[in-house]
Amino acid sequence: MPLVICLQRGFIIKGVYKYIFLYLLIQLILNSVCSILAAEKVNNILLYQTNCLTSLVLLTLFFNEVIPAFKKHKWFKILSWSLVTLLTAYMFFEKKSSFNSHSFSYTGLIIVMYSLLYFYNKIAHPSLTKITKEPVFWFVTGFFIYYSATFMIFVSYGVLTEEQKIDVNLLWRLHNIIFFIMCVYISVGYLCITSRKTYY
Repeated sequence: MPLVICLQRGFIIKGVYKYIFLYLLIQLILNSVCSILAAEKVNNILLYQTNCLTSLVLLTLFFNEVIPAFKKHKWFKILSWSLVTLLTAYMFFEKKSSFNSHSFSYTGLIIVMYSLLYFYNKIAHPSLTKITKEPVFWFVTGFFIYYSATFMIFVSYGVLTEEQKIDVNLLWRLHNIIFFIMCVYISVGYLCITSRKTYY
C-alpha cells in the first residue's frame, strides 16, 4: 500500500524518503521470497537475517537524518553504527538451521530507542508546523508501533514455540497485522507530502 502511494506520487529517492522507499521495497521482496521458500519447505533463515540487518541499516541512516542530535554530536552516530556492527557480528555466529528471534528483538529495541529520541526532540523543540502535517512523524510512529509490539513477540518467540505454548502460525498472523498497521501509518505519511520539492 505505501509503495503504491510512493510510486504514484513520485516520492522515491529524494532526501530521507529514499530510505523509507528502500525499506519498503526490501520488505516486499524478501518477505515474498521467504513465504515462497517456506511453502516449498526450503530453509529461508539467511533471508530473514538479511532482512533484519538491512532494515536496521536503512532505518539507522533514516534516523541519523531526522534526529538533530545525530547531526550535532558525532558520538551519537558512532554509537548507532556500533550497534549495527554488533548485530552483524552476532548474526555471523547465529545458527542458520532454525529461526532465531534474538536478532529481531535486538533490532526492535534499537528502533524503539531511535523513535523515542525522535519524539523527545519533538517535545523539547516543537516546530511551527503542526506535527500531524509532518510525513516523518507518521513514519516514525509507524516504526515505533511495529517494533515495540513485535519486540514482545520476538523476545518470547523461542519460549512460546519450543514449549508449544502457542501456535507459530498465530504468532506470524499477529506479526502481519502489526506490520499492516505500520504500513497504514507510512501511507498517511506519504499522503502528507504536498509537494515533490518537499524532502525534509
